Amino acid sequence: TYGGDLSHRWGDLKATVGTDYSLYSLGPLGNNEREHVRRYYVRGQYDISDDVALDVRFTREDDDEETIHLLSVALSYDF
Repeated sequence: TYGGDLSHRWGDLKATVGTDYSLYSLGPLGNNEREHVRRYYVRGQYDISDDVALDVRFTREDDDEETIHLLSVALSYDF
């Protein structure tokens, strides 16, 4: 596996774009093996307050057989 990303912070917002390549990977649900997987992703992290953060990530995964799009949204509370 190899890859890289770039990040930049504007106040409470951190944005990241990146890509990586895996010779071997499991599918998003862990139920199938995939080979030659290239991922591209965009991520935004926003600090709503000192204790609450919003994290949104969009990922596109390409392999020899299919393309998968994933969107994950998380709201976290630090206590």
